[in-house]
Parts: sequence; structure tokens; C-alpha cells
Amino acid sequence: MKQARLTKPALAALQKLLPINGDFGALCPWADTVKFRYRWSSSLHFINTPERLCSYSYARDCKDRGGVNGNCLEGAINNYTTQLNLKKTPQYNLTEALLFLSHFIGDIHQVWDTDIITSAQGKGAYATTLDGYATESIKAACEWAYKGVQIGSVLGDEYFKTRLPIVEMRIAQAGIRLAATLNRILAG
Repeated sequence: MKQARLTKPALAALQKLLPINGDFGALCPWADTVKFRYRWSSSLHFINTPERLCSYSYARDCKDRGGVNGNCLEGAINNYTTQLNLKKTPQYNLTEALLFLSHFIGDIHQVWDTDIITSAQGKGAYATTLDGYATESIKAACEWAYKGVQIGSVLGDEYFKTRLPIVEMRIAQAGIRLAATLNRILAG
């Protein structure tokens, strides 16, 4: 996300929450680095839908392995958005809430294969709700990530070349939507 998309009040609030000289973009992957230490957060990085079912339903799909409702990616975004909205409540670590929220907004856009991004660097209507973002991601995964792919198959250059524009679009959408979310929460 380009910080230029943030309003001045949101950027000022963001800077207060970051470590000294914190690079927000560099800190967004933080949630992946702590998921093994914060084991409770591992189920928050994704949404599982039934195999071959290319749709998303919060009631059906937002559960952890133990069946706890709301313990998935969308539930986590709702939780950390609420924590940041309650800025004056001392019980929350707002820096952690910001870093989790920022990371999870990226995750809900499901850039399903970081190798596509690495490979690229080396050589209509849009959703407006979390349910919509998740539905977009499930649809993109079914139409692009998994289409024509068999379990155990080796993916060639053609796969990566044809999927790269979708990955780039999802990254752009995530950045714009993250900026809009932070502007709403932090500038308020």
C-alpha cells in the first residue's frame, strides 16, 4: 500500500502506532512471522471453503478446526478493526492490532502464490465488504489458481505468466482497500 493514499490525520495516527522509524510496508508481513509463536493466530490467515465449492459463506466457512465461529480471516479483520476503533481502550495493543489488520486485509485478497510475485519481480464491479472481498478471492482462486491444476502437478512458466495480472490486480485492490480502511478508522 502506498502511504500516499492515506489522509494526513490517518498517516499521523499510523506513525504514532508504528515503532520509531517504522516502515509500514516492511511491517505488514509481521503477522506471518509471529504465527508460530502466537499459535492461536494460525487459523486467522485464511478461509477454508469446502473442496470444489467456489463460494463463501461466513456462517459456513468462518470457523477454526475446532468449530469455533468467527475464528477465521474475516472474523480477525472484524476483531482488529473494532480494537482500532476503540483507540482509547488500554486493554488492546493497538500496534499489534494495526499490524494484524493490515496483514489480514492483504490475506483476504488471497494472493495465492507468492512465487508468481517473486517470479515477476525477478525477471467491472468491485466488492465493498469483507464478505465481498472473500467471495472475490474464492472466485479468483477457482477461476485462475486451481483451474486445470491437478494435485502434485508441476506448474510451468505459462501458468505463472497467465496468472500474474490477476495477482497484481489483487495486490492493488488490497492496498487501496487497506488505505480506505485505515483512513476511516485512524482519521476518525
